[in-house]
Amino acid sequence: MKKTNTDYARRMILIITVAYLLGLSVLAERLSFGLVFIIWMGAMIPIILLYRSWSAVLEMSMLPIIWLFVSPLESQLGPSWYLLLVSTVTLSISHRMNSRRATIFSLWFSLGLGLLLTYNYQTGIVGSILLAIILLWLAFYSLKIIRGTYAYKPPKMIDLILCSFSGNTGHYAHAFIESARENGAEVIVHRFHYYKDFDPVLKGDALVLAFPVSGWKPPWPLTEFLIKKLKKGDGKPAFLLYTAAGGPENAGIIAWILLTLKGYKVIGRAWSIYPLNIPTFRLGPKKLWQFIDSLTPLKSDIEFVQQAAQEFVSGGGGGLPFVMWPTPLVLIGFLLDNKWINAILYRTYVWRKRCTTCNFCLRYCPVNRFVSINGRPKAKGTCSLCFGCVNHCPKNSMQMRFLSEYGQPYKSRWPQFIIKPEAKREPPSFSA
Repeated sequence: MKKTNTDYARRMILIITVAYLLGLSVLAERLSFGLVFIIWMGAMIPIILLYRSWSAVLEMSMLPIIWLFVSPLESQLGPSWYLLLVSTVTLSISHRMNSRRATIFSLWFSLGLGLLLTYNYQTGIVGSILLAIILLWLAFYSLKIIRGTYAYKPPKMIDLILCSFSGNTGHYAHAFIESARENGAEVIVHRFHYYKDFDPVLKGDALVLAFPVSGWKPPWPLTEFLIKKLKKGDGKPAFLLYTAAGGPENAGIIAWILLTLKGYKVIGRAWSIYPLNIPTFRLGPKKLWQFIDSLTPLKSDIEFVQQAAQEFVSGGGGGLPFVMWPTPLVLIGFLLDNKWINAILYRTYVWRKRCTTCNFCLRYCPVNRFVSINGRPKAKGTCSLCFGCVNHCPKNSMQMRFLSEYGQPYKSRWPQFIIKPEAKREPPSFSA
């Protein structure tokens, strides 16, 4: 295959970045932790040049901040912060190059430099744990690359499992779907909502999973489906799409692991920042929230996911690599978002003065937790945290403990991607 100017440019970016990181490794032992953030942001420049996605930069910039909260003592982290930087940047560049050789080089460069720095540092308990996680992840990731993760036939038919409660993820997936169809692929949308009855027939030769981030991971009903009911992939290529109101942290990694265990070959991922859809955080000046909502999603993120769809359909990978490292936040997410704790923590209440007994919530709820008592809804059992009853109640009469008040209801910007309560198991229209 003939090399283009773009290929040479990406090679030069990788070479310059490696030289930059090698130069810093000489000084790494003398650097104060306060300079880490300056160094890290400097290393984000090639990511901006190659991906042109601010969500990707935001995600990677959050890494040192998250671990800083875990270990307030600078000496505790040791070489772990530097290995985190090296592997994140070099793997991101090589993934964009779509080069197996470049990716393997980046992996072993990161491993070698990390082990070398380990001998020159005294690492505390937290730093040692983080370092062990990074080294194990790099070793596991390198084995997948060596075994040919990027090698797959261009898919002609794609099954897309869409989990979208407020319309945000539906809008993001729509951009991917349109681009994939424009590039010759047939896309079949399977709308995930009523998880107990969800049993899609996946006839395509590729899978795309689209979901909102909940508790720094996929929502627990979708996670349960992936573990218990998703059929084996038998080596089919897969791609991840997800939306978040802030940093997605480990959502991509959790989904990647689950699909990998099911036999899918996960090629890449894409995510974008979307408006908050929880009424608690929307209390206050309405114009302020309208302004914040108007800023998202970023135009660059929509263009990026369209390009990722084109590359995925053509058999060239696409999207972001899986270099978002495990953080303690995912443990908190599993503790706060699961079917056992939800039945205790997340109780839904009805404001009787506002309720008109329209039974919207009874028809909409994906887990059928509402029952009618004397004509009025009452919530029992497990909540899926889709916020449909709170966000879309016609009279704004629903309240969820800890998460919402009787304030301003969430009005979706893309209502066409919300499942209608009268036909919640039927997919919405994804035609142009």
